[in-house]
Amino acid sequence: MSEVKNKGGRPKSDEPKKRIVGLRLTEEQYSRLEAYSQKRQLTKTQVILEGLENLYSK
Repeated sequence: MSEVKNKGGRPKSDEPKKRIVGLRLTEEQYSRLEAYSQKRQLTKTQVILEGLENLYSK
């Protein structure tokens, strides 16, 4: 009788990210992270995740 309409929004992910991690950095560490992320045109999160993947692959 009535159809369920797609309300839009963000599509569901196959691997949802449910964990949040806080990180405290010194001013120098933050500045380096910011500079690296701008140079590579990545978000800070992408840079940190890339670093983790590099550690895992060793």
